[in-house]
Amino acid sequence: MPAGHDTLIGPQGTRLSQGQRQRIAIAHAVYTRKPLALFDNVLSDLVRVTGRKAFDRVFSARGILRLIGLHYLPEAEFVIAYSEDGLEMGTFRELRLAKEYISDLDI
Repeated sequence: MPAGHDTLIGPQGTRLSQGQRQRIAIAHAVYTRKPLALFDNVLSDLVRVTGRKAFDRVFSARGILRLIGLHYLPEAEFVIAYSEDGLEMGTFRELRLAKEYISDLDI
């Protein structure tokens, strides 16, 4: 951002790409320290290298948030999956071997 935290965004200020909007949304959730932040495919518009860096710094075991969606599910330490058939819990590997909902996703 040209003026850092003081950059104006919007019609009279800087225009943001979708990827920039997503990175700002993640940063806002992190820095405001909300007890719960839900992200839906928040890394989708980031280029692969930037998405990987964001995942590593925020969502991985070394990161600061611990809940992720399907796109990085194999990297999760513990998975809770809810479907019409009920709830599945365990590691990604355990759920893949169980041949139920998670294994049907073909991730």
